[in-house]
Amino acid sequence: NQNIFLEQLIKDDDFLLRVKLSKYIKEHQDITIDVLQNVINNGSYHTKLAIYLYCTIRQNISFERKLELIDSALLLVKECSINRFDLASIYSALGLIYMDENKIEHGIDSYEKALSYNRYDNTAAQNCGALLFNSGYWQKAREFFKSRLELNGELPNLMYIYAKTLFNRGDYQEAFQYFRKVKIFNNFIDIDEYIGKCMENCDSIITVKAFSKATHQYVSFE
Repeated sequence: NQNIFLEQLIKDDDFLLRVKLSKYIKEHQDITIDVLQNVINNGSYHTKLAIYLYCTIRQNISFERKLELIDSALLLVKECSINRFDLASIYSALGLIYMDENKIEHGIDSYEKALSYNRYDNTAAQNCGALLFNSGYWQKAREFFKSRLELNGELPNLMYIYAKTLFNRGDYQEAFQYFRKVKIFNNFIDIDEYIGKCMENCDSIITVKAFSKATHQYVSFE
């Protein structure tokens, strides 16, 4: 096998560790104790960080052991680089660990830390938003989604979840405005129903004409 022959010619131990690690990752296999210890003892900074994060996400290990690996990753970053993107990756992985354990508050805190180091981490943002929304933390969710809109612009899916957050919080007039914007971009199946409910809860602030425009319907009077 040509690959095996090439590996035998290479004397870079860290390269060989990375090759072995990539095989485990590609095949979604658990890292053996021997390989993990070998990387800890001999691996480079990035190889160690990769195996720590992979083990916390993929390995069939205890919650406590995953936290230990996260601590090891944090210590590694602080000792070697203080790279904010690496810190973001670690806290994002920690958020996922807490999500799996249904530890909502800790999960939110971890994702917020991840975003403080890299605000463009979309996975952390999506998971943080989902935790806030599904837990009914409407005020925090409102602030969170508003900040994401300011960062990313008025994306249809983001406006939709922001509008639903406003609706659940009782901010019907602002929710109406965002549901109307979403209607223009993308026809979500329940938009008209939400627009109608916003009108019901806004007295005369939202007119029939505005509702007609928002739902692209004509209203006739008899």
